[in-house]
Amino acid sequence: MIFIYFPSIIKNWLKKLIFQILIIKKFYPIFLPLNKLNAELNHLYFNWANQFLFFYGFVNILLSKD
Repeated sequence: MIFIYFPSIIKNWLKKLIFQILIIKKFYPIFLPLNKLNAELNHLYFNWANQFLFFYGFVNILLSKD
């Protein structure tokens, strides 16, 4: 059963992942550092945000009933 729906799960997951990446790229300038002292903190924040969105997208697909 799971094997039959596997390709559609990957397709839906890729669609959601691309959509989330586009959202990050659209709103990224809002979070850009105003000076160079904030650059490292900003970098760490976006590493966390990317990992969170990646995990959230994966869980979202596992829980979705598409």
